[in-house]
Amino acid sequence: MIPKSVTRDRLLDALRHIDRDGVPRGRESRGYDLVHDGRSYPPKYVVALAIEAVTGRAADLEAFGGGEETNTFLHGHGFTVVAKGEARATGSSSPPRPVAEPTTKSTTVRVARVFLNLGVTMTDFRAKANAGEFGRLVQAQFDADPKAYRDRIVQLIRRGHEAGAEVVLLPACAMIHGRRGITLASYSVPEVPLVVSGGGDPHEFAVVMRHGVVVEQFDATDVHWLDGGRFSVMTAISSTIGKVKLGPKHVEPVRSKAAPPDVNKPVLILDVGHAQYGSRYLFQTLRCVARDVEIKVGQSAGLVLSSWTWSTKGIGGLWCQPAERVEKRRRLSGSEENDVLDVIDVDLAT
Repeated sequence: MIPKSVTRDRLLDALRHIDRDGVPRGRESRGYDLVHDGRSYPPKYVVALAIEAVTGRAADLEAFGGGEETNTFLHGHGFTVVAKGEARATGSSSPPRPVAEPTTKSTTVRVARVFLNLGVTMTDFRAKANAGEFGRLVQAQFDADPKAYRDRIVQLIRRGHEAGAEVVLLPACAMIHGRRGITLASYSVPEVPLVVSGGGDPHEFAVVMRHGVVVEQFDATDVHWLDGGRFSVMTAISSTIGKVKLGPKHVEPVRSKAAPPDVNKPVLILDVGHAQYGSRYLFQTLRCVARDVEIKVGQSAGLVLSSWTWSTKGIGGLWCQPAERVEKRRRLSGSEENDVLDVIDVDLAT
């Protein structure tokens, strides 16, 4: 018998678990598929994961049956279960995602990176440069139409995911909220494994979402290190990432308690940037960060930066370190606001 304490939310958590970790050998479905958001899942394994989450111990697979019992339970919680091979006949309003071009190696991580248009020229920005000018410009974009701004960010996250990215990286303050009904949760995109962004309420912070759920939210002065699945993620806002450089001012990154990093995995370093930077920052800060993390952790590391960009200037340079870890880069069309979205395959092989 399936415990009554298993809720729809627990079942959705189980789907996210499978999205992240896959289905173990021997737990594949034979006769039926649970179809959700354009993907197929093994019904009994989904329920087993939900039971484990509720009870804290592995589900007794002899205590409940597959087929009719499991399918009836899932139907009762609003899910669609069909005979295997009939996923297209479900009538689901969520179409299957387009098949993205696969990465070339098991050590490759695909990152979708967003450069948001700041809406001013570099000359105008520097003419008014002060400690609050950047935040004022971002806040003005949000205040002009909060819902349209939120939709703009969510659309870019979805497009990155549709291109096959495991990680979507946005710049500082991108997930601004706190007014007219827009909350941090409004930017949630559950189908995306990992989103790293800056936020503002209007106090600036960094946020990490896993399948639409916030797992880390921290101050702009900290560097955080957490598990990312096949790799670990080290991230910070802007030049704060420079704190992990080796030397007299070296600062240890804060290790996540919710998702502790595995020190035996390669490191993907994500810099959540402000306005566009110069080559000095790329070569004197970011190159040193990538090199020193490899030395300190003893694992391979690759760094990707995202930032806001000037209204009249494209994105020059790769903004990844070391450059030789980049296998491929594809520029996708951005948005009506002239944002830039590109997809980068980063090889984290030792």
